[in-house]
Amino acid sequence: MNVDILVVSCVRHYPWLRYCLRSIVRFASGFRQVKILVPVEDCAALSPLLDEVPLDGPTIRVMPYEDWPGKGFLRHEYAIMCADDFSEADFICHIDSDCMFTEPVTPEDYFVNGKPILVHASYHWLVTEQQANLGMWQVAVERAVGWLPTQETMRRHPAVHYRKTYQKTRECIEAHTGMSCAAYVRAGVNDFPQSVAEFPTLGAVAWKFFHEDYHWLDQEKGEWPYSKLTQWWSHQSPELPQSPVYKGKPWTGTPEELLKIV
Repeated sequence: MNVDILVVSCVRHYPWLRYCLRSIVRFASGFRQVKILVPVEDCAALSPLLDEVPLDGPTIRVMPYEDWPGKGFLRHEYAIMCADDFSEADFICHIDSDCMFTEPVTPEDYFVNGKPILVHASYHWLVTEQQANLGMWQVAVERAVGWLPTQETMRRHPAVHYRKTYQKTRECIEAHTGMSCAAYVRAGVNDFPQSVAEFPTLGAVAWKFFHEDYHWLDQEKGEWPYSKLTQWWSHQSPELPQSPVYKGKPWTGTPEELLKIV
């Protein structure tokens, strides 16, 4: 199984990326490479974090990309939608800078019978019973690809996709909008709520065109995989305690404190 870990980051999130990389080095094995995508101007500041990585650790490659001034978040999303341009792997495992593995993890944790796991839930259930504003991502997907998705797929980290899903997603956006995918994304609203939703759009394309190639778990039916990853809130300093979910339960502390007990 040929899988890369891919993290799109920026200098503002390096305090979190430091812990993300430490967790990857400590717990992740069996992945082909770790790809860190950052704007060109943020590359130099990444060196101190990479110096902490043991020489016998996983292969970590920094992949610079040209930023879009004033549209940094949209550029981040577009980098994710072009993950197949940055990785040669058959599958790409996405995590964010504010995510940490908390126990040994391999690609097999995210596959069933050779198919990548993707958790989903209906927009109807999410909007009426969970979080009403999630409907905005349904609208964003419809505007991008031209059909109204019934299922939302940005349910958990990490998300794993076939490399073919990225190209198909860009093709769908271009066919519907008459614009290149890059032009469509860049023309959008950069502030929250962004007009583009990269993971819901990738998932909608996977659901429509590659449904049999994924292993689907329905959150609405209580189907939820065991998580070996803890996600934090990157808008806050990692030096301040938070209450993320750790092993299925809320846990209070900092990333440094969590790494001492796992």
